[in-house]
Amino acid sequence: MNLALIGLLIVAAVSPAYADADVSMLEPDADEAMSWVFEPLQVSIQAGQAITWTNTGAVGHTATAAGGTFDTGLLAPGESKTVALAAPGTYEYLCTPHPWMKGTIIVAAAGAAQPTTQPLATTPPVPTVAAVAKPAAQPVATPTPFRLVTTTTVSTPAPRAGSLPIDDALPLVAAGATVAAAGVYLLRRRR
Repeated sequence: MNLALIGLLIVAAVSPAYADADVSMLEPDADEAMSWVFEPLQVSIQAGQAITWTNTGAVGHTATAAGGTFDTGLLAPGESKTVALAAPGTYEYLCTPHPWMKGTIIVAAAGAAQPTTQPLATTPPVPTVAAVAKPAAQPVATPTPFRLVTTTTVSTPAPRAGSLPIDDALPLVAAGATVAAAGVYLLRRRR
């Protein structure tokens, strides 16, 4: 098996302590969901380096690559997930529950000059329309055949409102039946 080919598109979960870039999931205005963004919008790393996404908001978010190359899974508020990208290229990603939250990762070949990280823009970019010639054939990114990113969610069932455990209910029912029987006995005895 060609190890170089296998290592080319490995996406691995690594410890947040080893991240080479950090991205925050921001909710500047909790009442205005359309203001929620990834900060910075664009991150540049070299092949093999890692990015850590941290949810600084109040609701769950994901960072999911458009081609399925990586997926952090749903990160609860305060949680982080680190992903390493081994293959050079440009990766568009979004938050699955909030698809207007989008970001870009530029992965340069190891040893190549790195472009700088693009901070959050204070004003939205104005789209421009220009005639662009369609390029000839472009290589298509090959998705990784497996995912190593995992998240564990522990949940406990919510208590039922107004319910009483059967172990507590049976003695109460028995006591109520005894009191009712005693009351009927006393009423009949007086006659």
